[in-house]
Amino acid sequence: MIAIMDNIDFTWAILLQMEGKLTREEVLGILETHKLNFEDSNTYKLPLPI
Repeated sequence: MIAIMDNIDFTWAILLQMEGKLTREEVLGILETHKLNFEDSNTYKLPLPI
C-alpha cells in the first residue's frame, strides 16, 4: 500500500497505524495537517479505508 500526496510519501504513517503505533485519527490528522499547510494539495492518491 502506498499513500502519496503532493509527491510526499505518507506510507510510513499507514504502516505505523498497521503496527498499532498510531491511531486512524492520528494518521488522518497528519494528512489533514499537510493538506492545510501546503497550497498545492489537490493530487491525492490515498487508499480507500478498509
